[in-house]
Amino acid sequence: MCRKLSALLALIMALMVLVGSCAGAEPVAKIGGMLLFGSEFIGELPNGRMVFSADNVLESGMSRLQCLEPEGTVAWALSDYTRNYTPAVITEDGTIAIQKKDKIVFLSPEGKETGKEIPLATDEGIWYELTSRGMMKYCRAEDTIKSGEFIDWEGQTLFSLDPGRVVRGEGMIADQDGLLMMGHAQGADWDEAIKVVRVDWQGKILWERPLPRWKNYDWNYLRRAKVTSDGCILVLYTQEIYSFPERKSYTQLIKIGADTEILWTKEAVLDGEKGREFTDVAEYDGKYVITCGLEKQGLHSATQTYLWLDADGNELGTVRQSIRQVDFPDLEDQRDVDYMGEELFSAGGNLWQVFTAWDSHPNSSTVYSIVRRMLFRIPVL
Repeated sequence: MCRKLSALLALIMALMVLVGSCAGAEPVAKIGGMLLFGSEFIGELPNGRMVFSADNVLESGMSRLQCLEPEGTVAWALSDYTRNYTPAVITEDGTIAIQKKDKIVFLSPEGKETGKEIPLATDEGIWYELTSRGMMKYCRAEDTIKSGEFIDWEGQTLFSLDPGRVVRGEGMIADQDGLLMMGHAQGADWDEAIKVVRVDWQGKILWERPLPRWKNYDWNYLRRAKVTSDGCILVLYTQEIYSFPERKSYTQLIKIGADTEILWTKEAVLDGEKGREFTDVAEYDGKYVITCGLEKQGLHSATQTYLWLDADGNELGTVRQSIRQVDFPDLEDQRDVDYMGEELFSAGGNLWQVFTAWDSHPNSSTVYSIVRRMLFRIPVL
């Protein structure tokens, strides 16, 4: 009888996990500080440390570049208010490349400048997109991209793309086979479909894959794109319709195989307050985790829902995560706080998410609300 009862209890517990669990979030570290815009997870160093960058720091002394140990404690932070440490990227040799106004500088994993620099052209209409293997230099005139050339981290141009083959950047990933470029086609309107383009290291376009369109929409954009552990491409793609005051969004998580075939899609529709919306995705232990809804609970907390999928797109269950006002420094005593879930990622054997909280009713004497960003370790399914 006891054996049967134990088996029954084990089954009930397993079903509770599959249907959904709710746990208190574990705040780990304060990211950035008082910011107008979010902190960005740059990547994981070879020693397991995590690097974040932040822009538009309003509060003197707050970190623009921050490095955390795998358990979440601060290893080092740079707070030089005169420098812009965004954008930044971890290169393949483990150094950190940072774009300053007129050059790229390189930091060691300990946050010290190595002395290596690459000068940048700063003419109007020129901008750069950084990857682990180098940077794409774009030149634009009269709202048209005239050229795109890829420059490696030795300052050498590897290839140039014809203007007609340039994709307006909404994401770029470098790997041993070349570049994955994601965005709107050159000359396309923002309501036209986004495509994924594979380019080899000689600049040859190997293939292009337009992403599926959905009915009529006002605009569309990529939320996330990444290469999975099984060599495929995972894209989180949103299309939106606005009919004031209501908003309708259609989000697809799309898995693209190495041969450009769409293997499967997972869809979410949010119509006003009804339905759900996918906002980010990460891979953890061969499974995919999607953030799909942050719901405010009264004045002092919120709940984030995570949907788990296997590599074939099958739903495994959900986890619901509690976010509390008292977890955020300087906001413990505010009368009403709003929350936003930001970047979700895996690093150091853990699943992490950055959350933002801010005072909904700042004093009339303050120009900006108090804004705090915290990194949370997320329970896994």
